[in-house]
Amino acid sequence: MTRLPLIVRRIAHVAALLFCAWWLVATTAVEEKPRDCFTGLGDTARIQVLLGSSERAANAAVPCGGLDGLTDGSLLVLDLTRAQPNGSCIGYMAQSVTGASGVAGTPQIPEPTGGVFTSMHSDFTSPTQASCKGTWYFRINPATLPPEGQLVSPLDAGAAHPWYLERFLFAVPVNCGLPDRNAWAACGDRFTIQSITEIAGP
Repeated sequence: MTRLPLIVRRIAHVAALLFCAWWLVATTAVEEKPRDCFTGLGDTARIQVLLGSSERAANAAVPCGGLDGLTDGSLLVLDLTRAQPNGSCIGYMAQSVTGASGVAGTPQIPEPTGGVFTSMHSDFTSPTQASCKGTWYFRINPATLPPEGQLVSPLDAGAAHPWYLERFLFAVPVNCGLPDRNAWAACGDRFTIQSITEIAGP
């Protein structure tokens, strides 16, 4: 019986040491500072994105099969504003998007876009299936982000400089005619980008 308090004290001591070690690591970790990664555009820009071939995106149950009208050869027009992320590459906030069917085209929430060129969450309602509603999400990035001290331009996107658009739909799969599988997104596609062009704004 006399050994029990001693054992408890030793366990508490070890737990305290482990907590202190964790706290030391957590409070001394070096955070990645925001850095420039992209060039070619100003603080605001309107761009036209020409999509190429696609495949099922990682973490998606199945391809979306054009639920939002996006296929090889589709054009999206984005209005962008330079973002202020907490860390990693400084990208652009997508203020609006046109060219996808059933997509509200405005962001649900401001995107921090740290470590990504641009992205957006927007409301989605299928124009052909009223019950198919959810959140539509896309992000655009080069194949690899540049190392510190180097810049890449989205206007160079193409075969020689691969960029990709990934698009996901978060919805009840059966409401959209999709198989009900355990996956991060009900459906998603990864499109190659044939070109990105800056065009005149409104």
